Amino acid sequence: MKKASTVLGLAIMAAAAGSASAQTQGRIEFKGSISADTCYLSNAGGDAQVINVQLGVVNTESIGSVAAPSFSGNAGTGSADLKVVCKADSSVKMTLAAPAGETSADGRILRVNGGSTAAGYAQNVGIAVYPSTSSKDAFDLKSGVLVDRSLKAGESVSVKFVAAYVANGVPTPPAKPGEAPGPAPAPTAGVANATLPFVITTN
Repeated sequence: MKKASTVLGLAIMAAAAGSASAQTQGRIEFKGSISADTCYLSNAGGDAQVINVQLGVVNTESIGSVAAPSFSGNAGTGSADLKVVCKADSSVKMTLAAPAGETSADGRILRVNGGSTAAGYAQNVGIAVYPSTSSKDAFDLKSGVLVDRSLKAGESVSVKFVAAYVANGVPTPPAKPGEAPGPAPAPTAGVANATLPFVITTN
């Protein structure tokens, strides 16, 4: 009898546990803004102000230089193909606008991670932007022009570019006066993100 009552007690507790209910409350947030600009970006992401370029994961050995970027495969490179659309007759100009201090001295390499040297961030590497994979002439990221056209109302112009990680280590200073500088340090592994502002001007 004792055994039967024990089994019954377990069955009752299991049923009680299964019938218990709970509520968890949360919320869904929607964020954005509405633009009335005469000329605006039209891209697959639908965002009129942000262009997302995925560079993926690339081995340090596959990173080229700003004069000889590595576009083999997709790792370490990314591209954008979008349009600037004008609602009224306009002269439109789209210009890169990297802030002072965020590029190399010649303006052709964008530093990553805001120049942070913290652990987990890639070092001796930056990002360069080119008109196409066949070009070795990187844009000046402080003032390079992506578009400069006159458009009729409803017309659009394509904006295309490619980007690649490039080495930007600074050569080691010479040990003695008159000696040649030592080799530049190689890129190191880690997170390598950056933001490049642009400006669309219409007249």
